[in-house]
Amino acid sequence: MTTFSNGAENGTWRNFYLTGAFELRGGTTGTPTVTASPDILAQLTLDQIFDSVAIRVDGPRAAALRIGIDWTVTTGDTESAYWSRLSRGALIHGSGTGREQADARIRLSRAALLALCSGAATPDTLAESESTTIDGPADVLTRMFEVLDSPDPGFAIVTP
Repeated sequence: MTTFSNGAENGTWRNFYLTGAFELRGGTTGTPTVTASPDILAQLTLDQIFDSVAIRVDGPRAAALRIGIDWTVTTGDTESAYWSRLSRGALIHGSGTGREQADARIRLSRAALLALCSGAATPDTLAESESTTIDGPADVLTRMFEVLDSPDPGFAIVTP
């Protein structure tokens, strides 16, 4: 007897079902790559970069933190203003300057931001870089990135 999910015509649902069945029989398989390639990361918008950071925030660990950062991200001759606020265990962000008083203002290249968000650079090495300027407490990046979870490439699809 064929179940609806096994015979589904929609490729996404069929793949989800088959992956779940495989996981129940043989365990998780993980993803083929642990980190995204630099070519893929280079195509992300600033919104997507900050979204990828926001979903990694460990809410309970970040609950007491209040960190506001105004970012200036440079790409060649172009500058983009962006803001982020970590408050009550959630990271919100948007383009332009911050609506509230920022704890720090950070100026860095897009490549440095991608390196920081992908784990290729640490907040400490980035703060010591000549191409990055931080106007405010030097530990603001460290405090923000301490409450981020590392992505799990072997997450379970069906099992808890």
